[in-house]
Amino acid sequence: MTVQGWILLVLGFMGVLVVIGTVVGSHFLSRTTEVSNYLRDVLQPARVEAHRLQAALISQETGARGYIITADPEFLGPYETGRAEEQDAADTMRALIERPGPMPGVEGPLLDDLGAIENAADEWRRIYTLPLVSNVVPGDPQPVDVGAVEAGSVAFDELRALFEIQNKHLEEVRAQGIAELEHVRTVRDRVLGFMVAAFLLSGVGLTVLVQILVVRPLDRLREQTRMVAGGRFDEQIIPQGPADIRALAADVDGMRERLAAELTISRERHEQVESQAIDLRRSNAELEQFAYVASHDLQEPLRKVASFCQLLEKRYGDKLDERGVQYIDFAVDGA
Repeated sequence: MTVQGWILLVLGFMGVLVVIGTVVGSHFLSRTTEVSNYLRDVLQPARVEAHRLQAALISQETGARGYIITADPEFLGPYETGRAEEQDAADTMRALIERPGPMPGVEGPLLDDLGAIENAADEWRRIYTLPLVSNVVPGDPQPVDVGAVEAGSVAFDELRALFEIQNKHLEEVRAQGIAELEHVRTVRDRVLGFMVAAFLLSGVGLTVLVQILVVRPLDRLREQTRMVAGGRFDEQIIPQGPADIRALAADVDGMRERLAAELTISRERHEQVESQAIDLRRSNAELEQFAYVASHDLQEPLRKVASFCQLLEKRYGDKLDERGVQYIDFAVDGA
């Protein structure tokens, strides 16, 4: 694999981490938002409505009991207002609980609690409150049946027990939502931490990869190239590292081999020229020696020839015609 291939592989791995981290992070961010919105927009208002519902029922009980004992119509105001508040709080709370939320299954117990309170309140009014209220003459207090009043109080205590159960379930759902929110945040933070660690490790891995696959092979190739440049043409360059660096080393080694071959041929030709120069100098020396000897050996006979020709000219010059004298002059000049 080439250097580019390794780098693309690491970058691809980092890209996959980015995609996975983005998807997972988006999921947990969405989950965090859903749980937070549920706690803020559904559960907290539902708790408020539950307290309003319970306060409305307590107002009804207080108003009804005061009216039954005193026959004062002013006590009916809190009772009637409490009934309206009860119905409004119950409807609002039911609408909130029935919303689709991020924690499926929690709405069942809450709706059951609300239904139980509504049924118990209706039963309390039907059996105890309405009969007693209807028997009261406004402005004319009469002795009341203490046992009936006590029975009504006991029945309302059952409502109070249902209040406690409702509040307990609401608190459990709230605690469950907070725990889910903390869990999601913890997982989200871990995922983000893992992504950061993965990026750091990928960066370190890329640095080590470049050091091993690029820097070290190039350093070795530079050292071997310097040795070749220094005149060690017989030093073979060994390809190492990724494919492209090995190809580069092979090309440089091929160039080294061609230079070495050309240098060998040049040396052979130089040695051949040197050998020929030596032979030529030896031949020239021999020729000079031969010329010297030949010149020395030929000078004496030629001087004798010239001397005899001059003697012939002196002694027999008067007997020779002009052409004969000319021939003798040619012979003397030639010698």
